Amino acid sequence: MNYEIKRIIKLFFPGIVKKISDDFHYNSFKGKFRTFDEATRLTKSYNSKKIGYKIEQIYKKSRYSVNEFDRDGQIVIKKNINFRLINYINKLTLSKNEKYIIDFGGSLCNFYRTNKNHLNNNISWIIFDKKITIDIANKYLKSKKRIFFHSIKSLKEYIEVNNLKI
Repeated sequence: MNYEIKRIIKLFFPGIVKKISDDFHYNSFKGKFRTFDEATRLTKSYNSKKIGYKIEQIYKKSRYSVNEFDRDGQIVIKKNINFRLINYINKLTLSKNEKYIIDFGGSLCNFYRTNKNHLNNNISWIIFDKKITIDIANKYLKSKKRIFFHSIKSLKEYIEVNNLKI
């Protein structure tokens, strides 16, 4: 939600943003945590079957549409094209060799899927997210260019086995 809009809504309707967040099971957190598991204990509902079902249904509805796009369990009608970030990624990945982007919290590879026509062809996208989201991603989106993980241990092993430079 746009920060300014959120601020105005909070000003006129105290508590409504929390209610919307609770109703749609979107949670965020900030603070100092020793592990990712410690932080995610605060947001169990975000990893629920209900939100997983919603993410999958929205993805299935939008995957063949030219006018609707899925983003984190919601349908949007505007592509999220960030040309500054795309240009930066393209500059970092100029090479004939395969390059890898690790996208923490990358959901169903939304950024890559939306912007792949603007990105260098030598990029593979590695996504790290919640297990429920990664299970959906592996069901519909797994490919040589899109690799999904929900475990830091598995991600680290993949990086080591493939001798990727971070």
